[in-house]
Amino acid sequence: MASPSTRYRISVTPIEKDGHQCTGRCTIELEHRASRDLMRLLESAPRTAGLSGDERATLVVATQLLR
Repeated sequence: MASPSTRYRISVTPIEKDGHQCTGRCTIELEHRASRDLMRLLESAPRTAGLSGDERATLVVATQLLR
């Protein structure tokens, strides 16, 4: 039996030098179906020396996208 999956919408939006999001057509959005719960993976990811929380989240999500 196949494991259940969850759909996620992932957005990538550049942040301008002034800290604001860019305007116009500059956001990339994609949908991804994952068999593992990304939120639980993020919550359980160990803190790693040298990585910020954002970098750790990026690593977890990117790893799952490449599976």
